Amino acid sequence: MNPLRRISLHVDEPDPGHFHWVLMEEGTDAFTWAELSSSKEGYDMWIDAWRQGSRALLALTEDQTQGPRSQELAMPSFADPMGARGRRP
Repeated sequence: MNPLRRISLHVDEPDPGHFHWVLMEEGTDAFTWAELSSSKEGYDMWIDAWRQGSRALLALTEDQTQGPRSQELAMPSFADPMGARGRRP
């Protein structure tokens, strides 16, 4: 099964009383995150922005019981990424 994508949702308030949802996705390591998508227009209430952001996150998945999955297949934990030829004698 393809691995879960690491996506976070947060709400930003660039101007007082104007809330925007933002989806961020983890990059190549846990310290690198990039904006995946965000609301085009603001919301008057934080909870409305959160709810719409949650809907946007759910829209990224085909099966809500499994969550958003990467397009890349996971490498089995027992696999040697270097292969037999990459091993040192």
